[in-house]
Amino acid sequence: MNLIKIFLILLVFTLFYFLLKHFSNLENYNVNFDKNVIPIIEADKEPFRVRPEENDQDTDPLVESCTLNNEC
Repeated sequence: MNLIKIFLILLVFTLFYFLLKHFSNLENYNVNFDKNVIPIIEADKEPFRVRPEENDQDTDPLVESCTLNNEC
């Protein structure tokens, strides 16, 4: 029974070691960001944009404001 516990503890420590080794070495991986490998989706048309409505009134929003219960 003690031998099984020792092997389980060794297994946990080795897995933890490989996990730390993997995460410490992540910045050294060379990922190929070639355009032939990763497809880039481009739009067929220019994006449709709506111009905001022009407001001709020169009102002060602090004076014309109402409360949540519409008490002006």
